[in-house]
Amino acid sequence: MADGYLMGLDIGSGHITCLLLNPGSGEFTSARKPFRQHLVNRRGDWSFDLDTVSLLRLVSEAVQETMQLAGISAGQVAGIAAAGMRHGMVVIDQDGEEILAMPTKDARSASTSTELASGFGEALYQRTGRWPLPIFAAARLMWLKDSAPGLFERAQVCLSTSDWLNFHMTGKAAFERSLAAETMLLDLGSGEWAWDLIEALGLPRHLFPELVVSGTHVGELLPSVAQDLGLQAGTPVIAGGADTQSALLACQATRHGQLGVIAGTTTPIQLVIERPLIDPEYRLWTGPHMLPGRWVVESNMGQSGEALEWIAGVIHAYARDPVATFIASAAGSQPGAMGITSSIGAGRFNAREMSVPTGEITFSPILGGDDPGHRNHLARAVLEGIAFGVKANISQLVELTGIEQPEISLAGGLSRSELFARILSDLCEAPVTVPGTTEASALGAAMCAAVGAVIVPDLFEAASQLAPEKRTTSPHHELVPRYSQLYAGWQELQRARIDADMIAGEIALNALLEESDRDDSPLRDISKESRFRPRMLVTAQLDETSVSELGELGEVRYEDYRQEMRLLSGQDLVEELEGCHVLVTEIDIVDLDALKDLPDLRLVICCRGNPVNVDIDACTALGIPVLNAPGRNADAVADLVLAFMLMMGRDLPAATQFLRQEGIEAGDLGRMGMAYEQFQGQELWNKTIGLVGLGAIGRRVARRLAPFGAQVLGYDPYLEAEQATLAGVEPVILEKMLRESDYISLHASVTDETRGMIDAAALEMMKPGSYLINTARAELVDEAALYEALATGHLSGAALDVFSVEPPGSDQPLLSLENVIATPHIGGNTRQV
Repeated sequence: MADGYLMGLDIGSGHITCLLLNPGSGEFTSARKPFRQHLVNRRGDWSFDLDTVSLLRLVSEAVQETMQLAGISAGQVAGIAAAGMRHGMVVIDQDGEEILAMPTKDARSASTSTELASGFGEALYQRTGRWPLPIFAAARLMWLKDSAPGLFERAQVCLSTSDWLNFHMTGKAAFERSLAAETMLLDLGSGEWAWDLIEALGLPRHLFPELVVSGTHVGELLPSVAQDLGLQAGTPVIAGGADTQSALLACQATRHGQLGVIAGTTTPIQLVIERPLIDPEYRLWTGPHMLPGRWVVESNMGQSGEALEWIAGVIHAYARDPVATFIASAAGSQPGAMGITSSIGAGRFNAREMSVPTGEITFSPILGGDDPGHRNHLARAVLEGIAFGVKANISQLVELTGIEQPEISLAGGLSRSELFARILSDLCEAPVTVPGTTEASALGAAMCAAVGAVIVPDLFEAASQLAPEKRTTSPHHELVPRYSQLYAGWQELQRARIDADMIAGEIALNALLEESDRDDSPLRDISKESRFRPRMLVTAQLDETSVSELGELGEVRYEDYRQEMRLLSGQDLVEELEGCHVLVTEIDIVDLDALKDLPDLRLVICCRGNPVNVDIDACTALGIPVLNAPGRNADAVADLVLAFMLMMGRDLPAATQFLRQEGIEAGDLGRMGMAYEQFQGQELWNKTIGLVGLGAIGRRVARRLAPFGAQVLGYDPYLEAEQATLAGVEPVILEKMLRESDYISLHASVTDETRGMIDAAALEMMKPGSYLINTARAELVDEAALYEALATGHLSGAALDVFSVEPPGSDQPLLSLENVIATPHIGGNTRQV
């Protein structure tokens, strides 16, 4: 097999993925970057913007990270191909500039698609295998023609997302056939553009470029783009295809009767057939496979992955990977999930009657009792419900094609779960195969690159030779009757839910309309109508990603104050900011004397919790907004607080010195006995921790204490009791906290009310043997009274990161005490901050 690595890109709705495949060894390396789109309209019509600038940046980051992980040079890449979200669309003008870019979820052409359906729905379906929906390019282009005629006049070429990426990389426009089917303008019979339909809709021919098949050499990587990607100019760029069909290649679903369940953000279910079939009930989609002479008929569960993310995020809000945690917990339940049923993410596809997706959980509390595994049962119910939904959609495909027992492959995010594959296998009474990577779409794209780079002759050979070893889950026949019974009950429940779902959908739709119409709606985003690019001076220390993201918004001059060893003020600040619109600072002195000589300055961003270095009154008078970063050091300080608690509870300062004492002989068990007696520590489990102040830092400390099993009390007269409870804290008065807490940690700001609040009386009230931690402000504590409480043994210890004079002199009395941990105000001093 020829030398050279094959690069596959997957431009998904939730992630950008790059995969490098070594065709000789079959080994692959991949990296993925999260990618989100945001609602950008102000009219409640669900307009989503495809951020092409961020997309290109993430592609570059994913490519470079994958190259680094694989340890290869730019010259070793033999070809690049991209798979893409099927219903993403980019329109470019004559200069190649993007004038409109939409992701799959954009639905601004909803009314247009409704008009198409009422007038031409059946004719369009018979010709294209698609019932009119707002996600198809045909409806979107007609919307553009009617709603923005000026932009429509500039429109030169319409492309899918991955075909647009190919255009960006090569300067050549082409539309891959499996993706062209998703425009609702590809004729199923001929496999060519339906020119008569295009003309009937009033769309110009020039919008639709040459059709190509997957594996076609599109062009060579342009030098400018090669530099951005870290690749070699001239590298062949090859047509990939639709992300779903690309995943079928990785699953080796190439023969009639093979079926792929692509359980990602959405869950399309595609059955491979040898000739196009049209569903007489208009429920299903039909389109070309990426393989010649192969077609797919599709039933689609919709946003099952998004629904799974939603409920997993609710149940495991603080887990690093809520979905993985949620799925893993399902193994602690059993088939039937203790009577809980779920329809979350388990829709049955009907292209002609699309509606707002809804889902429900049904359960009876009498079945739970004292069972501690409630979350496990809930997770199992959701997984089983998704599997039931898959089976319901497979049944529609079987009904149309007559293929009684399709060969099932599972790809996408849910393919990580062996439990889900097992449930699906038991439910369908059939083996379920899973490819050797969860990045199936990117792998399928790499297979296309293999064809275009002439490493394999065609896609059939690519799927045969380059697919990794699969794992197969076979049904447990003893569970088949049980799942048959559960599925029958689930189906009956779904039939009974039809009317209720319509009502639930209307409620959800009305809520969404009301929310998106609000001026302060979090669903809003800034309109991209303005192309103003501000000039920015950044003197605060930022990481590369932050500087890069600012660079997407404007022109950045980055001069890190730590590296420059420079604090700007007065005339020096004026000279550096001349012609700049934005200052991003941490320590520079921004006062009236400087501001009055900076007519171009529009915004000051101070990377501090409290912008003490900025004259707020002067900025206000001059109409210059000031942004700050409240809570930016909250995680750092919270970490230090936990470290202090553990250090004091386990007497670590003394324990770390014990083995360094002179005269200790190796193997002296007597000395070890002394250590055993001297350093018997205390666990945080079951201790009572008092937090004075429940702002950003206090709440993060409480969150960190939860896994230790500590009881957390909180005193914050400015926080409602419900908010404290949400933070995992029992709200109490200060006196109760002082009397009952084993540790008191201070997180209040200094005001007339709080200055000196921990005085002699408060210290005397504290529980004997308890500990005090202060990472907030020294003014909160009477230092002389604290010394007495520590010296007499009333308190067991204190940990102090702040002092009334900083740094304190070596003669500061508190520093003479062995039960005091003292640090030089380092709470917020981390690389991450």
